[in-house]
Amino acid sequence: MISKDIIKKHNEAQFQESEKYNLKELIDLGNGLYGLGLVTLKVVRPKDGKPFILLKGICSINIQNLLRSYNLYKFYQYGVMMFVQKNGAIIKQVTESEIKDIIQPEIENIGKLEADINGVEEVFSPEAQKEKLYKGYNSVFNKNFYEFLPVLDARLYQDDAKTAYLHFENGTLQVTASSAILIPFNEADGKCIWEDQVITRPINDKTDWVTMFQTFNKNVTNQDEKRLSALESGIGYMLHNHHKKSGGQMLMLYDQEITDLDNPQGGTGKGLIVNGIMQLRRTVKIDGKKFTGKGTFEFQEITASTQILWLDDAAKSLDVDRFNSISTDGFNVERKNKDSLIIPREQAPKIVIASNVILDCTGSTRKRRQHPVELSNYYSSMITTGLEEPIVQEHGCEFYSEKWSEQEWNAFFWYMIGCIQLYLKDGLV
Repeated sequence: MISKDIIKKHNEAQFQESEKYNLKELIDLGNGLYGLGLVTLKVVRPKDGKPFILLKGICSINIQNLLRSYNLYKFYQYGVMMFVQKNGAIIKQVTESEIKDIIQPEIENIGKLEADINGVEEVFSPEAQKEKLYKGYNSVFNKNFYEFLPVLDARLYQDDAKTAYLHFENGTLQVTASSAILIPFNEADGKCIWEDQVITRPINDKTDWVTMFQTFNKNVTNQDEKRLSALESGIGYMLHNHHKKSGGQMLMLYDQEITDLDNPQGGTGKGLIVNGIMQLRRTVKIDGKKFTGKGTFEFQEITASTQILWLDDAAKSLDVDRFNSISTDGFNVERKNKDSLIIPREQAPKIVIASNVILDCTGSTRKRRQHPVELSNYYSSMITTGLEEPIVQEHGCEFYSEKWSEQEWNAFFWYMIGCIQLYLKDGLV
């Protein structure tokens, strides 16, 4: 979600755009039929009586205008048409049901309709209009009708070989190997951002504050600078939403000490690291224990805005080669009762695999596609009964929680930005 201030700012822009649609203007639809508000009207002139106006049905033109006043569009990505709502530089995908929810208050709060057609006057109550609207609801509030919405011709922010973009509440941070520049949303130069890729906090000036996450990473790499750089560059790689032409790699997080092949314990902090990445990038998590690699819809949670795929607690039987090909060729996402998504390699989600067992890495292709990082038992060694909380014991609070101060969050963001810059400068080390 976006902050309330951002929503308010974009809603104001939305309201200004909606003023171009005058739903109170009488529209001549021909053959004695007129559109006014959300309904159609017809003048009836009986031979032996006073002419009157008959409430006929739904005014499709004004329903379309109403939809457009809420900045609803068709949008094409990866060969799939979807419906989106645009608020300033920010867009979000909306379902057919959500479009109904957006429009529903307009119907619920409809006022009386005063009609004057060539001197014939009539006033229609809100209830009379609602009756017509609800009777014909399914004829206009459906996918076929929404397909008459205009196409949104927009470019999305996309990382390239030398640049990463992080979207905060107060703007987009453009990160290169040597700089980080904040771009206000109103200076996006026509580029758009998926709403669920916006980080729900602001980025402020960098300070000397050392984030707990940096201390944590030093602990799980045994204060070894080489191992720490391998982890930090791996984090930076995951946060850089761009693949080389030669294909992508997978970040593999393992325990340094495998305690029991039949009953591995974990607890070293693999999940905490990926949850850190999740604070900045849109992530889909898959349960590795349930993942077979053979199911048709196993990736169906991936959407057009997904940036990271996290396979958690992967089993020893995992077919790593399937992910090797995905990281090289991109995703073919089959979805139940929806069109498939064909995501090209350049824009495909990056993959991180966390496992309590070492997966198959034999062969040059597997080694080339994997960036393994082993985590020490610094924290897991504190667990004896299973009730201990080593993170709280060591750092005083849970990570990424309301216990973190604004200074801690800001230091965390700048540390992650530093990881991106390390990767952009030196690659995976």
